[in-house]
Amino acid sequence: MLSAVAVYKDLFLTQRHFIKGNLSPHVGRLSDYLDHSSEDFVALQDVLLSDLRDGSSTPSPSLLLNPREIVFAHEL
Repeated sequence: MLSAVAVYKDLFLTQRHFIKGNLSPHVGRLSDYLDHSSEDFVALQDVLLSDLRDGSSTPSPSLLLNPREIVFAHEL
């Protein structure tokens, strides 16, 4: 049996969630994008949203993330 493996290239931490996903559209470094973006929301694709309080994880095809909520971000 074959199973699909998700590949996440961007990681985000907020007060409540750990988020794995792919910033879209994105050209260049994640830090440059976040530092210079004037968007109200960051669009993510192929997301895994993990709740830090109850440990649950929820996959989603897309997510809009408020950049003011980001405590930590990392690109792989």
